[in-house]
Amino acid sequence: HCVHTWDRCRFLHSKYAPKQPLVFHGFARPSIVQSVLDYSPAMISLGHRLLHSKPLQECAAALPLERLFLETDNADVDLTAVYEELARLKSLSLRSLKEQLSNNFKRVFGDVEMA
Repeated sequence: HCVHTWDRCRFLHSKYAPKQPLVFHGFARPSIVQSVLDYSPAMISLGHRLLHSKPLQECAAALPLERLFLETDNADVDLTAVYEELARLKSLSLRSLKEQLSNNFKRVFGDVEMA
């Protein structure tokens, strides 16, 4: 987890755990998203700001699905609304989006039991 320290996190990751996937989240501005995408194996997690930020919506529409997660990031927002917004932006069914994000989870975290 890093806040305002993307460059430092990238440096530490490349030095100590280059094969471990990273998940960056809490994006308020899409400007850093391209830097994250250029850095493999980083993943991007978008949250409640996706519901209100036109620039973030435009950015999300162009992001590759295999690099995405969704979250609420402790906001008082129903995660379903975030899923529905991304499905709309990607012109996907909610079911297809959920399947892809589930596959992303399994690829990054393994096949773990969810409570």
